[in-house]
Amino acid sequence: VETSQKKLNYTKRKLLRIMDEVLLDSVDYLLKFSLACQGLIQENTEKAVEQIEEINEKVHSTLLVVEYDICLLNMVDIEKYYEDVTYYDNKGDHKVKARLDRLGRLIESALRGEKIVVNFDFPPELTKDLAVKLYKLILSSHLHLHYSTLQRFIKDHPRASQDELKAAIYKDEERKTKRRNAILERLNIPKKSHQDYRTVLNGAYYTYSTHDEIFKTEMDGVLQLYNSIYQLILSKALIDELKLDPMTMDETLFNEFYKRLEQKYIKGLTLPSLIQQSPNQPVSYTHLRAHETLRYLVCRLLLEKKK
Repeated sequence: VETSQKKLNYTKRKLLRIMDEVLLDSVDYLLKFSLACQGLIQENTEKAVEQIEEINEKVHSTLLVVEYDICLLNMVDIEKYYEDVTYYDNKGDHKVKARLDRLGRLIESALRGEKIVVNFDFPPELTKDLAVKLYKLILSSHLHLHYSTLQRFIKDHPRASQDELKAAIYKDEERKTKRRNAILERLNIPKKSHQDYRTVLNGAYYTYSTHDEIFKTEMDGVLQLYNSIYQLILSKALIDELKLDPMTMDETLFNEFYKRLEQKYIKGLTLPSLIQQSPNQPVSYTHLRAHETLRYLVCRLLLEKKK
């Protein structure tokens, strides 16, 4: 009879935090899968059924990549992560089982083409209006950081390829995290001990956007502007506005700065992004298959290499 308790690889707090991050990062993909399935279900053809089966496989492969990505960022071995999750699940731990069940229900809803609604835990101080303001400030701050990084990189590497430029920007991740945290700390946004500010902010975003179409439409505009300018940065365009650091501005100056960005860069640009889709408009299956972010591709290649 085994009397000693199994030695776990990670603390339960760390395990739950990683599971929460996996759930959060999965929502964006599941929203897109749900829209794709919705469009196929409306077709009601034999080919559509086959494509839904393909989406089912893509859902699970995508979520595997999300898990691998989160574990990589948290310096956690994914196999050991699975060992601990399985241990707690078999033991009947209600916190672990609740997170697994929640993700399972979201996957089922996505494959049935149902509207996905989520409710994440975040402080009441983080209202809808404040969430929009924070995203505007944080994302424009990240754009300033990316622009400054690439301008220095291009000066030393004038013939750099797109892949080299993206790799240079990817190195900004730690500084982006510090900037985001500094902004939320400055506003005294509270968080629980097992949460980080990324989880808090994204939790508010997905909760509000799946309940409130007005909020989602406003945030779609914020993200569209970010993606538009990000593409311009990668094209080596000169953007005078981004020479200024939004984090050094007071509220009035920042509002004027952001308005200039909207007026100059958001109109007349077509983006290869699902963010432009109407919340109620089904996404085409072909469009869905073509949508892979840089981080997704990096992690997928790592997974294939590991196999």
